Amino acid sequence: AGKRRRPAASPSVAPAVKRAVAGNKLVVLFFHARGGTDDRQVARSVASLRGRTKAAIFVDRIGNLGQYGQIATSVGVTRSPSIVIIGKGNRGRLIEGYIDPHTLAQRVADAR
Repeated sequence: AGKRRRPAASPSVAPAVKRAVAGNKLVVLFFHARGGTDDRQVARSVASLRGRTKAAIFVDRIGNLGQYGQIATSVGVTRSPSIVIIGKGNRGRLIEGYIDPHTLAQRVADAR
């Protein structure tokens, strides 16, 4: 009997996020877990931002949280779904749980 291999973890987008933050860009970072109902709904809200904002939008698994260092710890990300919006002065704002597309778009606009 052969050994079952665990699937490789998906690569983190952390380096790209750190570059965007260092470049003083408006950043939307969505942390999710597989299978959660709220995670799927929030993923749709985040996807709705594409084409509606100039923000750099990133999506990563909550399992990769440790790769974000201060970006995640400064706002207190601990669970999924969570969205970190990094705007003016590289100040991060945390949204945990469900958020509808309209409200999310407004929060992103307010962070500019």
